Amino acid sequence: MKITHILFLFIVFSFTVSYASISDFCVADLKAPNTPSGYACKPLTSVTSDDFSFHGLVAGNTNNSFKIGVATATVTNFPALNGLGISALRIDLDQGGLAPMHTHPDATELLSVVKVNDNPNICNNWSGSRLLINLHHPDVEKFKT
Repeated sequence: MKITHILFLFIVFSFTVSYASISDFCVADLKAPNTPSGYACKPLTSVTSDDFSFHGLVAGNTNNSFKIGVATATVTNFPALNGLGISALRIDLDQGGLAPMHTHPDATELLSVVKVNDNPNICNNWSGSRLLINLHHPDVEKFKT
């Protein structure tokens, strides 16, 4: 009886696990529905080299009330990220700019300073206590979000 239950559970979980987690790569088929485990994989015959490169991390428009511009690379515009659980972004902060407080459940941010035009202060909130950090090129800061 127990072996029947184990076999049943194995079969059920075999069909619910994303193929992306057991293959070398799984380029997203953006025409398929998005599921909690990601998009279905594109057929290998449809995969091209363009699926593995992304040129969209360009300077963002900082002409807004927060003086921040954001460019993102996610599975919807960079299909090779499918199933990896990662994304990338570029932020441009104008002088006096502010990145609003936000959170990413079960995720961590890693900030790498590329260019500094001013004396930026980063406010990080660790366990309810504020930590003010002054970053310069080529500093890296880890954020718990």
